[in-house]
Amino acid sequence: MGLLNKLFGGGGAATRARPNGAPPGAGPAVAAAGAVLPGDPSALPSLGESPISGITEAEASEEVAAIFGQVKQALQIPFVPNILKMLANSPQALRATVGAMSELQLNSTLPKPVVSMVLYSIAAASECRYCGSVHKLSCRTVGIDEATLAALSGNLGTLTPQRVQAIVTFAVKVAKSPKSLSGGDFDKLREMGVSDAEVVEIVALAALGGYLDSVADALKIDVDEMIAQGLAA
Repeated sequence: MGLLNKLFGGGGAATRARPNGAPPGAGPAVAAAGAVLPGDPSALPSLGESPISGITEAEASEEVAAIFGQVKQALQIPFVPNILKMLANSPQALRATVGAMSELQLNSTLPKPVVSMVLYSIAAASECRYCGSVHKLSCRTVGIDEATLAALSGNLGTLTPQRVQAIVTFAVKVAKSPKSLSGGDFDKLREMGVSDAEVVEIVALAALGGYLDSVADALKIDVDEMIAQGLAA
């Protein structure tokens, strides 16, 4: 559980969401209540060869090698994720991304399953194969069952409990159509007991998810071998 949980999960106590049923369905990636998302993003085909090569550990500069080492040590993983290898072409982009991931995922005040579910649903809405694969495995790592995974990438209206559904639906809306957010969207979270501090963190987490999806798709990053193996197990 320690291999991927720290990198792709979050902080706080774990809580599991169990839907009443989650029939998959194709539809627009909108984030209204009961939104139907495109489906499991990890099942999408590869985008093909990337136009830019990632920086391997052997090729890394002293600065980049130090960041790679810190990531592997802090996250207790034996590999550098492909998205970080790609970002290592720009040490500044690498530093910024690792910092944001550390604060909003690794050290999140939100429960680990909520962080993973939010990021997986956003990847599904964005149809991002790389991030969808990573976050799907993360969800499994923190105890999310297959029915819940189907709801997260299919019909959010079947996701339970209601508090989790509200948070995930809100986060997808932040990532995909932020200008459409209304006062009612915020009021619904407050009615579920979500504090303003948590709302702001959810907004930041959703923005990070959208950013990672954009990076992965724009640079056509291939799914890490260990991630693919984990999903196939």
